[in-house]
Amino acid sequence: MNTCKDNIYLAMRAMAPVCIALVCSSCVTGDPRAGGIFWSEGKARQRQAALRQKLECEEHSTAAVKYRTDELRSQNASAQRALGNAREKLKSLDSGIASAQKEMSAAAKTDTALNSELARIERARVSLDAANEKTKVQLESEVQQLTTEVEQLRARNKALQSGL
Repeated sequence: MNTCKDNIYLAMRAMAPVCIALVCSSCVTGDPRAGGIFWSEGKARQRQAALRQKLECEEHSTAAVKYRTDELRSQNASAQRALGNAREKLKSLDSGIASAQKEMSAAAKTDTALNSELARIERARVSLDAANEKTKVQLESEVQQLTTEVEQLRARNKALQSGL
């Protein structure tokens, strides 16, 4: 059984959301999306001023980003040109290195041929020196024999002259 007190309680409980909705909706607002039923032109102007300020801030930020983007694009273009120049220089240096390696290879072959020729000449000189030494020894031997023969002939000539 419902008593009067219970009925009042239930009625208040059922009316509470409606009351809260009325209190909230009766707020003064400058934003039509806020849901208030009372409009305030002063609040609307404040809101518009805040929105304009926010827009100006965003436009300034956007301009700064565009400026920085242009600056970075310019730096990128310069870097790309420098990279292209560096690649061309590297290509030229690589070509120079290849030419130098070919020249070094040819020089090494020439050096090998020259070293071979020098070794052959040195062997011939040593052989000639040995032949000269041999000839010198032979000549000395022949001179010694001739000297001995001359002495023998002198001795015989003396003997013949004393015996005559």
